[in-house]
Amino acid sequence: MDPSRAGAAAGEAIIGAIVGGVLMVAILVLFVISLVRYISSRKTGWLIGLVATSLIGLLMLGGGIFAAVKGFKSAAAAATSPTPLSTPDGVISMSVPGHWKPMVLMPEAVLQSGNGQKEEYMITLYQTKKDFTGSAEDYADNTSRAMLKSEVIQDATRTSVKTLTVDGHPAAQAEVSGELKGHPIVYLLTVVETSGGFYQILQWTLVSKRASTWPDFEGVVASLRVNDKNRDPDVPIIPRMAPSR
Repeated sequence: MDPSRAGAAAGEAIIGAIVGGVLMVAILVLFVISLVRYISSRKTGWLIGLVATSLIGLLMLGGGIFAAVKGFKSAAAAATSPTPLSTPDGVISMSVPGHWKPMVLMPEAVLQSGNGQKEEYMITLYQTKKDFTGSAEDYADNTSRAMLKSEVIQDATRTSVKTLTVDGHPAAQAEVSGELKGHPIVYLLTVVETSGGFYQILQWTLVSKRASTWPDFEGVVASLRVNDKNRDPDVPIIPRMAPSR
């Protein structure tokens, strides 16, 4: 779901809570007036008003709590529902977590998204087969080995490369761990091979968040769809740019 819809759902929940609060204050005022008048006059009419405002107040309180809980649950669900993400030319599409937003992480990436507060990031890169003639497994092996030698990632280690299938295409995957500016980081590298080239999805987060974030990362990979069967591989893919602020 679009992040703006999540924000709208949260806004509706807050507005509903405010309106309910105002009505509760009004009922409370009527209750106090009925109570004071009944004590001073002992008239049946004020007693009826006292009972009525008490019942209405209790009903509104229960209804307000129910509505607020439902609204905030809807907002939370909207924030976690997948958001579609694709290049403008439709060559690549995927679904990313609802709490992710478009970001600028690498100029040459055709797709990039993430959440800075949660330390979750994703970029997708494309390379033609003219530039690399091996397999997806070879590509993932070479790339993960290059990450081990990178001066940016300190004390890097990697898992063995495993093969899988993504959107009917051969793919390969490996994890790389290390320190980035003093922070323990773990990367999930996935390479998907099509007739036109290689699509590299690189996702990363803090090591401490691996367990909670990995299902989202794996979901992003599984959702990848590539539509390049009749496409000229030498034509650059139009990148999805983050909206200007």
